[in-house]
Amino acid sequence: MKSKSEISVTLRQRLLSDKKRKSLYLDLYPGIEDTKTGKLKRRIFLNSYITVRPKTDLERQLNDERLTAANAKRTEIEAAIQRGEYNKPQSNIYLFEYFENYVSSKKISASIYKGCQQYLLQFTNNQNIRLSELTDSFVKDFREYLINANNRKNGKPLSVNSASNYFVVFRAVLHKAFKENLIAEDLRARHDNIKKAETQREFLSLDELRKLAATHCNNEILKRAFMFSALTGLRYSDVQSLQWQDISTDNGQTYIYKRIVKTKGMERLPLTEDALQYMGERASDNNKVFEGIEYSYHMNNDLRLWAATAGIARHITFHSARHTFATLQITLGTDIYTVSKMLGHRELKTTQIYAKLIDQKKIEAVNRIKL
Repeated sequence: MKSKSEISVTLRQRLLSDKKRKSLYLDLYPGIEDTKTGKLKRRIFLNSYITVRPKTDLERQLNDERLTAANAKRTEIEAAIQRGEYNKPQSNIYLFEYFENYVSSKKISASIYKGCQQYLLQFTNNQNIRLSELTDSFVKDFREYLINANNRKNGKPLSVNSASNYFVVFRAVLHKAFKENLIAEDLRARHDNIKKAETQREFLSLDELRKLAATHCNNEILKRAFMFSALTGLRYSDVQSLQWQDISTDNGQTYIYKRIVKTKGMERLPLTEDALQYMGERASDNNKVFEGIEYSYHMNNDLRLWAATAGIARHITFHSARHTFATLQITLGTDIYTVSKMLGHRELKTTQIYAKLIDQKKIEAVNRIKL
């Protein structure tokens, strides 16, 4: 089917049964989908008529006026089709209210959602708009706004990765609204995500990981969860949601078998004896393995204090545990395809980033020897 910009609109006339009048209508070729019925629409009747053989000046004048009005309507509708605004479903639902409902039904990072909402408010000068009023230019302008925005907290330029995360959330909301027939077109599909910059992936050496294991942490549940992540490669979201019913033993080998929060795919991951030790005593199936672990500012502070006590003077986050698992596996000779499967990556190129990190570390090590 042709795109909407290629649909032609032609004014046509149809002789009525009385043979005295012609009905004016617009012919759409090859047609446009009616958003209410889902059927292909080929004709738009204008409820306007002209006299076949005008005999008086008044009839001729009326014919001219109606043809002029019909042609103006044809031009208007053709332009609306090309802009993607014709037959647009009308909705009294407002963007911010819809945004709130969408997020409450999804497991989305509260900080990313709130950030996106705040920048939307700034972009619109706190003026809420209807979903039916969203346009291609609105989405384009908001994307550009995020790229050039300043951070609300410190006034510095907003990081490209933060802008990217906010736009991802906004595009997801747009797509859902389109699927629910609240906007006429899938505006998400017409705008690419903001490309992220490659970030520094902090990871621990095997020696540093052993130091952490031997060092006391004020937050015991944090220590167990972090070490478990470093020994399994699980993301924080999967560690936090892990239940005892996700753990099973087959022929003496214990496995995690659960749906991954981010990718929604089912994964089966073998557990080592070290990993099992950090899980603690088994509870009822519906209980969480790491009950009480909550991602927060205080948790990050506890993590950094723990690392500093162990003699690790670097910016370590919970995600560093997953990076540590990946880099240690590759360093110790595990092939990259197996590592990719264990991490649950959809694409091998994502895992290859870790191989590049290790290569860079090797280059730095070699260059330390100078004659």
